[in-house]
Amino acid sequence: MSDQPPPRFHLHTPAVDFAQNRLPQYHPVFAHPHATFDPTMNQFAALTQPGPMTLAPAGWPPMPIVSAEPLTRPLPPEIEEMTFWATIFEKAKDRLKEVSEPDHRSELGFSIRDKTTWEEVHEQLRRARDVYDGREQGLPGKFKRGTRKVVKVVSTPIQQLIKVMPNHPISQPVLAAVNLLLDAWKEAAKVPTDADAQFNDLETVFANIDLFCTMFPNDENIFQASIDLVLAIFTAVESAIGFYISLQVARAFKATFQGDEYQQPLRKCLTEIETYGQTLNAHAQKSFMWTTMMCTYSMHIENTCSFRVASSTCSRAPSPQPELLEAPCTPQLIWDSLCIPDLDDEDMEFIMDRAGSLPFEDRGRAEQVVATPQFRDWMVNREATKLLVHGDFDSAEYVSPLSFLCTNIVQALRIRSGFVTLVFFCGRHASRDGENIGGVALIRSFIAQLLRQYPSCPSTLDPNISLDEVEAGNLRQLCELFSILARQLPPTMMLVCAIDGIMFYERSDFWKDMDEVLVALLELAEDDVRMKAPVKVLLTSPKETRSLSEFFQSSGALLSMAPIPHTGRGPTRSGVAGGVARQLGRELGGSSDEEE
Repeated sequence: MSDQPPPRFHLHTPAVDFAQNRLPQYHPVFAHPHATFDPTMNQFAALTQPGPMTLAPAGWPPMPIVSAEPLTRPLPPEIEEMTFWATIFEKAKDRLKEVSEPDHRSELGFSIRDKTTWEEVHEQLRRARDVYDGREQGLPGKFKRGTRKVVKVVSTPIQQLIKVMPNHPISQPVLAAVNLLLDAWKEAAKVPTDADAQFNDLETVFANIDLFCTMFPNDENIFQASIDLVLAIFTAVESAIGFYISLQVARAFKATFQGDEYQQPLRKCLTEIETYGQTLNAHAQKSFMWTTMMCTYSMHIENTCSFRVASSTCSRAPSPQPELLEAPCTPQLIWDSLCIPDLDDEDMEFIMDRAGSLPFEDRGRAEQVVATPQFRDWMVNREATKLLVHGDFDSAEYVSPLSFLCTNIVQALRIRSGFVTLVFFCGRHASRDGENIGGVALIRSFIAQLLRQYPSCPSTLDPNISLDEVEAGNLRQLCELFSILARQLPPTMMLVCAIDGIMFYERSDFWKDMDEVLVALLELAEDDVRMKAPVKVLLTSPKETRSLSEFFQSSGALLSMAPIPHTGRGPTRSGVAGGVARQLGRELGGSSDEEE
């Protein structure tokens, strides 16, 4: 009698024996050397790495030993040790030198343009701040410190006393002058406070730059956005140095007679640090999504070409067919059929560059839109799906303060989790002989933005959808494709569709297609059955619209800027991002720490 053990099929049922030993003979796809039947689990399972006292099966490669301790992101290094300086510092400094250096920096020894490290730049800023604080030795320093201390102590009590003093023809002008001077001092005191807050947060800004440059070392978008951000920081440092080393008398004079415009260039520089920081974060998010989409695409293709054994369940595969399987639909295939550039990024960059040429007060009034009850309701109420904003500006330019508002809203939402934000600027694509114009370009751009931010699609599209027709610009198929992709969003996300300058597409050569696109967007927003994620549609126009006003007004979704008062003020320090954060904070039951 042979000493060989009985065949393995005696250990299991005939069905298990057939699946494990006979099935591979019929088709190689069922040959799985890394899986076997586990009698304790009563199911097929992936083989694990043999223990230290167990011999591995012949031909089985040793699995790499992975530490049981989860990997965590390390703390950022010291600022001077961050690796991004090697490639970013000189590039940003070269850009800084393209603009003339402000007066008196070099002769007074406060220039930063000859410095080679951030530590040297920061030392110049610290020295200038010491001059402002009066820390230099001698009588001038003591006088500065004493004057500032006295005014700080007595300003509020004096102003309270002025309010309760009776009006008198002789004393009133004097009291008004004193009150004006004290207001000017308070306004001047805000500037160093704002500068300190921004500069103290630079460690976080630099840590973000270092992290993103490390994660995406070959991404030109991240590289250029990092240069822009460091350049904005250098520009703000130069402007702050100029403020710190200026004469105290000159600062007092300017604060008295310039009012809200006092040190506006420095305040703008400080705001630009935050703006460019948001831009870098948005680019990093897109790069991460793009990388995820590419990995998902590769895994999808791999999964269609190989059979994977699940460790939890095992179901019988259908009988193998000799013909080739049809390639699945992937985000990459859809992307390739769109044939459209990143219009949103190009347009928002153009608008941010033009922001300074827009009227200061008009930008301030446009910003107040986010504080209105109608905007708040549109933002946080799921039932409020649409909003049309009418501007009342003196002229209807292709790029208006509402374009600036839309850009800021989109940037504010894109740096927050849980939002997919799409935007199209009609005024930038209203030329009859231009490329990427009309409703077809709008819906193509929306599909592309949706794929970049949420790269997901059904493995098989509706049989009525043809990617050849999508590539050819069939508007109906494009709208249906957008609806299919939008329905992939989970209920934890919100889809925001912003269309600026809608009045420019009310022209006869644009309106037919635009009407079809709007109908598709609004139907999707009101589809509570098939659409899991809430959808918000925002339309803006620098002047009143002709075709849309009645429809939006009848549904209570029309917001006119006419009642917003003309205060002469520009954008606030916290800006649109702060306004959006406050609205979302109210909706979540929280509060915002930002101030106007």
